[in-house]
Amino acid sequence: MMKLLQAYKNIIRKNCLPQGDLESFGIAYWSDKLFAETIIYLLPLCLIALAPGVYFSFLIQNYSLAIFDLTIFFLILIIGFVGTINIQIKKVIFLICMYSLGIFLLYEIGIGGPGLIYLFAANIFSLLIFPIRFPYLWSSIILIIILVFGFLINFELAPHLTINPNSVSEWIAVTSNLIFISFISSALIPKLFVGLEKTILKKDQVQAELKIALQKTKEKNEDLEHFTYVVSHDLQEPIRMISSFLALLEKKYDEILDQKGKQYIFYAVDGAKRMREIILQLLDFSRMSRLESSTEMCDIQLMVDEIIQDNQKLIENSDSTITTTDLPRIIAQKTALQHLFHNIISNALKYKRDDVPLLVQISYKDLNNFHQFEIKDNGIGIETIYFEKIFVIFQRLHDRTKYQGTGMGLAICKKILEKIGGEIWVKSTPEIGSTFFFTIPKVKIVAQ
Repeated sequence: MMKLLQAYKNIIRKNCLPQGDLESFGIAYWSDKLFAETIIYLLPLCLIALAPGVYFSFLIQNYSLAIFDLTIFFLILIIGFVGTINIQIKKVIFLICMYSLGIFLLYEIGIGGPGLIYLFAANIFSLLIFPIRFPYLWSSIILIIILVFGFLINFELAPHLTINPNSVSEWIAVTSNLIFISFISSALIPKLFVGLEKTILKKDQVQAELKIALQKTKEKNEDLEHFTYVVSHDLQEPIRMISSFLALLEKKYDEILDQKGKQYIFYAVDGAKRMREIILQLLDFSRMSRLESSTEMCDIQLMVDEIIQDNQKLIENSDSTITTTDLPRIIAQKTALQHLFHNIISNALKYKRDDVPLLVQISYKDLNNFHQFEIKDNGIGIETIYFEKIFVIFQRLHDRTKYQGTGMGLAICKKILEKIGGEIWVKSTPEIGSTFFFTIPKVKIVAQ
């Protein structure tokens, strides 16, 4: 039953709505949309009212009423189910039906019937589904109809309308309210539509400007990332040359150089080494912006085991332990995941407390639309005020002589997760430890 109802709605909408991108139609589209929805609900209501209406017409032997009802229903069927007729023509047919029905009911039943209600409904629908260039046209049509009926009543050209000597007075009293409401509607509804249209146009303008600004920002970011990549790549060669010549200088003139000279060379070599590390990290940072979007099945447990194996010597020497709990296999970008786990685990190993054996615990939680990983350690911890700072490029919280590094590892992690639609954050207490959380969007496997 629901499928049949949906199919019925789809047919009406297809036949009574312009095809295309609704955003390009604005108010005109929603006017047509309202017309289509009206037809959807009007047809079954007409069908419900048709049977008692036809029965009543036969009961009072007024067969013209039955013929008129059937004609109106047939025309609305054509509007809803014939797709070859222009939408504007359909609207005209619809309004002719509404006005004709109001006039017919007024003439046949009189003031006590629903004729005036149909005329008012016709006025409102006219304002809603037609352009607002001539808003008072529809109220004027109603005024003319009412004046014509007043003329018929006054000169007794329609005897069944003239019930008593005060018929004209009653007609004026009843219809004056209708005329008042119709003209008020003609004044206010178009203003509402004009306001809505201005709002939509303003919104479209803002969205267009935002789209242009985002495109420019994207282009500038791409240029900056390309510049970073090129500069980082080209700087490696002179850094290697500096390090090599300093090493040769130290080797050749070892006997001539005094202790201070050797110390200067050591500082220069150490600086060149740090510069090379920064350049390599910058290369990694720029590469993260160009990560391949392809995904594959990743065994997280196997990935972590490989990282542990690569750092086995450091783990043993620092009396550290890394444990895992129920790590899954997920669809994701493998390179991105390797960088994430490597950087966070490396940080945990680096920032351990001297007097406490390091324990790193890696766990997993399945969220609705995300995979969430937690990497918890009992290291030196981080103060709350630095929770955001640690994810900014080149931001270090400790002296380089105590903890080596460039201050880019967590910035790279954040950049990776921003690119793939995830998040990273930390909870930590100084001298107690830190827990890094990061989420990765779930990827559905699409059948080939």
